[in-house]
Amino acid sequence: MNQILDLLSSGSHDPALHQKLLKCFEELKVNENGWKTCVAQLMCSNDMKDEARFFCLQILEHYTKTRYVDASQEEQLLLRSFLEFWLQQTSRHSFSSFIQNKVAQVFALTLSVDYPRRWPGFFADLIGFVTNCGQPAVVDLFLRIMMAVDSEVVARDIVHTQVENERNTMIKDRMREQCIAPLVELWLKIAVEFESKRPDLSSRALLVLGAFVSWIDVHYVANERSMNLLLKYLVGYPEVRESVCDCLLELVEKGMEPLAKTQLIDSTWRMLVSAGVMDFAKENDCDYLIKLGKFVNGVGTNLIVCWQKLHKTGDTMSSTAARESVEQKLSTMLLLLGHEDDDVSSSVIPFAHAYVGLLKQTSPGDYADQAALLLRVVIRKFEYDDSYNFDTEGEDEAHFQEFRKELKVIFDNIAQLNADLTMLTSHAYLVPILSDWRRAPFASVENSLRLLYCLGEAVPVNFGGPENQTVSMFEQMITLMVRSGVVSHSHFAVSLQFLEATARFDKFFTAHPDLLPPVMEAFLGAHGLHHPRGEVRSRAAYLLARMVRMMRNHVHKFVEALLIAVADVLMVRVPGSPPVWLSADDQLFVYEAASMAIVAGGLPPERMCHLMRALLVPSMQAVQALLPRLLVPARASPAKRRWPAAGASSPSSKRSMSSCLLCSAMKRVILAPSSTPVCVSSSTAWSCVWTKRSFLASRSPSAISSPTAPSRVICTSSCHLSVKWCPSSRGKWPAI
Repeated sequence: MNQILDLLSSGSHDPALHQKLLKCFEELKVNENGWKTCVAQLMCSNDMKDEARFFCLQILEHYTKTRYVDASQEEQLLLRSFLEFWLQQTSRHSFSSFIQNKVAQVFALTLSVDYPRRWPGFFADLIGFVTNCGQPAVVDLFLRIMMAVDSEVVARDIVHTQVENERNTMIKDRMREQCIAPLVELWLKIAVEFESKRPDLSSRALLVLGAFVSWIDVHYVANERSMNLLLKYLVGYPEVRESVCDCLLELVEKGMEPLAKTQLIDSTWRMLVSAGVMDFAKENDCDYLIKLGKFVNGVGTNLIVCWQKLHKTGDTMSSTAARESVEQKLSTMLLLLGHEDDDVSSSVIPFAHAYVGLLKQTSPGDYADQAALLLRVVIRKFEYDDSYNFDTEGEDEAHFQEFRKELKVIFDNIAQLNADLTMLTSHAYLVPILSDWRRAPFASVENSLRLLYCLGEAVPVNFGGPENQTVSMFEQMITLMVRSGVVSHSHFAVSLQFLEATARFDKFFTAHPDLLPPVMEAFLGAHGLHHPRGEVRSRAAYLLARMVRMMRNHVHKFVEALLIAVADVLMVRVPGSPPVWLSADDQLFVYEAASMAIVAGGLPPERMCHLMRALLVPSMQAVQALLPRLLVPARASPAKRRWPAAGASSPSSKRSMSSCLLCSAMKRVILAPSSTPVCVSSSTAWSCVWTKRSFLASRSPSAISSPTAPSRVICTSSCHLSVKWCPSSRGKWPAI
């Protein structure tokens, strides 16, 4: 054991040493006396390093988890004496936090086995020692032990077996009978005693109180003394108030009858309002506001659940009181939701979701004003903040996009609830911004276009149907977007959102083709396919194909302009030349759009043929210019061109050596005729058995008239093999 401790104390990072220590650890865990050896070392060595202490405590933790339940009387007394010894040592020496956390786990595991049968005075002994000693280090360990007990016995988010659940229920029942009252008294005493000299201990004591409040009698916390103390900390102790919020949240989420819970929440809320806690407009501590927001969120969601339960029972008076209580909390929720910090806003998102669900269960007109207030806040929170990094999007930007998705769910639900209200509110936000977008902040301009897009998804509209208020407002907003010239905004996000919005309303442009010219100009010009940023060009290519597909009966007027505009973005990438505007996949979308515009306009065949040549000939000429560079025979010494050994001449195993045209590396391949020709008039399809890829054996017109003229075979796999073959010897293997 001394050798192990020396190795632990050495601080070496040698992997072999770590493997040796791991082996020793496993041996001590299964050894019957291994834990006793560790206890002896912990009790006799005051100068042990933390690594060695942690090693020994892990052995002890494993023992209490697995074998302590069958311990003899002597072994029980040994472990108990160690725990008492450690409490005394804590009063004399300072230990690291992770060491004390591990000791707290050992205490909690011992409790789970010994209390109440084998050690009925566990809590009495612990309370007595802490009360008599009173040193901050001992108090700190005591609070850590209580949090460990919560994790081991109380916490519902930790999965336990049925046997463990029955054991935990028995422990909690006995604690209610014997020690909850003195424990709560001690926690409050610690909070008061250390509120000035050690506020961290006061904060932890309140966290312990909040952890236990879910299963103890509510009156231990919901009394005048306790609530006044919590209120004092909320108002005058910034270091402690976050823990108070956590404690109050646990209180309002405690399982209770709906009427009693409503009354408890209302009384607590009135106390906080009267003390000015909810007057946080000038508060700058976002961490505290997040905690307060979670409390407000718990208040709102629990009140809505209470209303639902009371409404089902038919208790009209009580359900009405619960509903009125929800409405009283709405203004506070909206203030937090509209806070400039998105983390503060996110803390009350569940309350906002639940409130919209509550509105769906009532008449929409009864609470139209409240829905409008919520909708206006949601629309404003859609906006980007100044810290958003468009060039390098990281974790914060990803969180904002997720936040936007949550807001959109609320927006869509309100739109389903009251489409007219959604249209009016959105129209009032959007029109002033787009009418004077040059003076508006970028975030507002981008958000107005995004809002129009979201409206198109959330509110159904039929542009070809009867005229109504919804259609009229949509037409006004879309027309304003197109004619305002907002697409020329300097920020690329505005151009991108303009393209998204116009593509979303393709049916509108079908009904109003007179607005197509500026839209097509935006797609084909410097704000679309020719935008400086690649993400805008790529998205413009896809959306252009989608627009042309949906509006093929109207875009034939723009065919010539389209072909001229896309000529440079369809250039073939030649090695050594500057990068092209679009990737190969994006170019396919442009080809699709151009060809569809040509063939869908009802043009004469001669005209379509002429336009198709104008589209394809430049690319074909570029390929023809590039082809000789690809077909230059690779220079390889005859020694490298080896045929397979004798006996390997069957078609299934015929292999030839050829060099890659790009890298000149020798490749051994197997060639066999393909069963399906690609174009029987000018080429024959072959396949490479080695790579399972197809290639074309193309022949020039002279080769077609002269069957014996050799042709080159271009492999389309990654190696680009080049071999010669003779058309007259089909079915035979080609020669290099």
